[in-house]
Amino acid sequence: ERKAERKAERKAEAPEPVRWLVLVRHGQYNYVSRSKVPGWSEAARLRWDDANALTKLGREQSTRTGLRIAEIAAAKNLKVDAVYYSDQKRATETAELIAQQLAKYEQPAGESCEQGQAESFGFHMDQMLREGAPNKPVPGTFDPSERTCHEDGARIEAAFRRYFHRPYPEQERDSLEVLVCHGNVIRYFVCRALQIDPKAWLRFAVFNCGITILRITSSGSVSVVSVGDTGHIPADLVTYS
Repeated sequence: ERKAERKAERKAEAPEPVRWLVLVRHGQYNYVSRSKVPGWSEAARLRWDDANALTKLGREQSTRTGLRIAEIAAAKNLKVDAVYYSDQKRATETAELIAQQLAKYEQPAGESCEQGQAESFGFHMDQMLREGAPNKPVPGTFDPSERTCHEDGARIEAAFRRYFHRPYPEQERDSLEVLVCHGNVIRYFVCRALQIDPKAWLRFAVFNCGITILRITSSGSVSVVSVGDTGHIPADLVTYS
């Protein structure tokens, strides 16, 4: 009984854990219009997606981003818990390059791994993180169809609810999770996290491999530390595509 009391006392004295979410937009890629790939089957979609691969510059941006996230984790003495990424080609390639750099980072618990291997943290594909139109933005400089908003909006909102929550009750330390996805998705997430009108998502820009960081406490408080930060990329290598 006394042992249980001491454990409860230590828990009461310990600082409340924080969830750190690092959102990364994919690197520069070879844009191919959907109209260039005929057909609406899943096979046609995959052919189109494969054509939208990273450029050489996009790969360099992604590598620099992985190094920057490792620096952020080291500065805060955080273990990288997981990398989640969209299944679209440009995001998948970006996530793989980021993971290669994070794999070199020696985790606080000593859980480092061989170069190029993401064994010390989770590495998970999530189709819910695909690009899309979450809603009709205001002002209406972009006008997606009602059907597109209905389909994409429900998926992107579900992704928000999956990743944006307080630390789990059993969580004892700060956590860091990386989400590699797309500009529209990230901007919508920021609006929802700050509880501002989600139709405002088009009012700010997120450049290729820009880093957005949010902090979520046990009380449910959410702070945006940065939005689309590209300070880790030389100015002449910053792109928006």
